[in-house]
Amino acid sequence: QMNNNANRSYDGLTPVEARDIPGLVDECLDAKINLLIYGEPGCGKSSIIQGLSDKYNVVTLGCATLCEEALYGIPVYDAETKTTPYAMPDWLKRVLELTKSSTKPVCILLDELTLANPIVMNGLQLLLTDRKLSTQPDYPLPDNVVIVAATNTVADTTEGVELSRPLKTRFATVRMLATPASFEEYAMTQIDAVLPHIKELLGEAMTQQFIRDAVHDLKEFWCDNTEFYGTNPRTIMNYFKACDSCVKRNHQLKPSDVNARARRTVGHEMHSFN
Repeated sequence: QMNNNANRSYDGLTPVEARDIPGLVDECLDAKINLLIYGEPGCGKSSIIQGLSDKYNVVTLGCATLCEEALYGIPVYDAETKTTPYAMPDWLKRVLELTKSSTKPVCILLDELTLANPIVMNGLQLLLTDRKLSTQPDYPLPDNVVIVAATNTVADTTEGVELSRPLKTRFATVRMLATPASFEEYAMTQIDAVLPHIKELLGEAMTQQFIRDAVHDLKEFWCDNTEFYGTNPRTIMNYFKACDSCVKRNHQLKPSDVNARARRTVGHEMHSFN
């Protein structure tokens, strides 16, 4: 009864929650396979992966804006050999440097994969299949590198293309659910980044209670508005940012005022934060 989108068909893909993603990334690293995460816009796909920085060095490639030169590198004429080899692209140079300088494995995040242009998509397919670029055949990805792609389905966005069947077969594929329980877990990991002023005012414990109260109210709002599409971690993060800005402007607010504001705001302003 939560949300009509929770029942949307994803072709039988395994449903997972935010808490499951880190373990899946670990399993894919060990098995040397790629992971594809489908999910509604704003459900936290990319943020969950980028939040793995305590265990992984995360290198993000934004597929929606990734151009051919950024993926493959730029051809540079060599006067001595009279050839035009490709210079190593910055992202690959970064990945290889991290595998040598850090004990943590590397996670390459292909963000918004379905928005990549066709030329870039072809290059990514080779990378996913052979773990190397056609322009850099001597530099395959080391074993301590895992590739994770995060994207919306075509039904969830007005842009992008459906992934081809050959490309889909390069992944272990799951769909990520957006649930009230996942909101709270997600928000708890983002306190310092999103709620610094509320934390300064209330302290760690009271800020956690503030999050629990807000998520409780959001859960009720979500259940009562089954056609409301924008209830997801991105929405609640925007909501928290708005509340934190309010506290930043008025340090005289009491803890009860902050929590009351949260309860009021969820009810009548949520659409404005989507």
